[in-house]
Amino acid sequence: MTEIFKSIRDLISTVPGIKWVDKDYGTQIDSYGDKPNVPFPCVLFKLSVSTETITRKTQMCTGTITVRVAHNLATVETSAAAPDASVDRSLEYETLAQAVYAKLQGYTQTPFNNFDRFSYLDESRGDGLSVKRMMFNIGFVDDSASN
Repeated sequence: MTEIFKSIRDLISTVPGIKWVDKDYGTQIDSYGDKPNVPFPCVLFKLSVSTETITRKTQMCTGTITVRVAHNLATVETSAAAPDASVDRSLEYETLAQAVYAKLQGYTQTPFNNFDRFSYLDESRGDGLSVKRMMFNIGFVDDSASN
């Protein structure tokens, strides 16, 4: 799992404009005091895995990577009455989310297979943060118990 984490972290870190990439501990942008303790824009991600035993010490794993692109915008102007420059600035997190998607979609590296996005949504929040959540499927064989 460490290999997968580092691969994702390193890949997302190459996206221009992202100031922070980290594992999503559920506290960085969801549970905080006065303000979040991460710089923006940031990308937080986590991996969950379900397994099927192939042999006594080998498992076929299906993983879900949840990626959250967060941006702290002071003002958001996206109405038809807003100037295009304001709309573009307000939707910057969309551009960053698209860049993260472009880095991950179809990415493959031993030991895991292609990343495949199956979900993309805006999180509903009351704290002023703009957060895009993407979910990707991956598969891999875990034979680390046989070493």
